[in-house]
Amino acid sequence: MKAVFLTFSRRRHRSARHNHRFSQISPKAFLAKYGVSVFLTATLISGIVFGAVCEKNADENLAKGLDFLFTTNLNERLSQNFIETFCACFASDFIFTAVVFLLGITPWGMAVLPAVMFFKGFGTGLSGGFLVGTHLFMGFLFYVVVLLPGIFIFCLMLICQGNLAFYTSKRIFCIVFKGAESAPLSPASTLYLHKSLIFLAVSLGCAVLDTLLWCMISPLFGFG
Repeated sequence: MKAVFLTFSRRRHRSARHNHRFSQISPKAFLAKYGVSVFLTATLISGIVFGAVCEKNADENLAKGLDFLFTTNLNERLSQNFIETFCACFASDFIFTAVVFLLGITPWGMAVLPAVMFFKGFGTGLSGGFLVGTHLFMGFLFYVVVLLPGIFIFCLMLICQGNLAFYTSKRIFCIVFKGAESAPLSPASTLYLHKSLIFLAVSLGCAVLDTLLWCMISPLFGFG
């Protein structure tokens, strides 16, 4: 009986301690820790909505111009072989990964990062709008099954990379324009390069996933 009482007391104490920690989380503390990630996520989602809305007014020239970065010409993509599909998918992801990386090592990068996120969301919404507008339900199903898995993983990675690039750019800004250095730059640069390689590997994985889905599932839809 004593052992049962002690076990119950420990569980109640752990539960009370967990609830106490949870009650200490305030909106201010949450935004201080995750504010940049939340802002970049909101910017990307805004771009998706804006791209989906603008699809109705987008012309064919815009679709062809953005097909290198986004899927706006389905017939041309379906005519590619495995290697061409992989190169197209990886080139699109690599461009955004490289741009965010370069912005992270500039003092003005933190101001430009939201525009990159918005443009990524815009192209994502635009490609989805083209598919739904052209093929209706089958286009929506194609987008969800073939394109969305890779897009979702890559966007999560891009937000994480953008968050890291923002704080790295902010540190460089403080050093260049304010002469302040809150932390040694060399260890921070090493960490930034190390994580950037991880992000690049994730981009490569997303390209492989996109290519496999394109080659294995897209023929089942009978487009083209």
